[in-house]
Amino acid sequence: MEEIKDRVLQVITDGTLDYRQKKHHLAYIAESTQVYPDISDEAKTALQEKVICDLFEGSAPYRQDMFFQITNWLLKMVSVILNWNPLQI
Repeated sequence: MEEIKDRVLQVITDGTLDYRQKKHHLAYIAESTQVYPDISDEAKTALQEKVICDLFEGSAPYRQDMFFQITNWLLKMVSVILNWNPLQI
């Protein structure tokens, strides 16, 4: 617990960070203290063998992931431009 307090104090008193950066760092500290969610043994093995990836979300898989939203938008735009239906693959 003292380590977490020290990390928070370091962020709060860092004069080189603006408000937005401090908020981001504090949120990251909070997320990193969460317990990793329970997953099946099969999923653990797949993660360890790099068959699947948790996109480095670690113990905070609830966080909204912009990657998928951007990819979805990009796929829609490309399919319109190329007159291509991605469901036909």
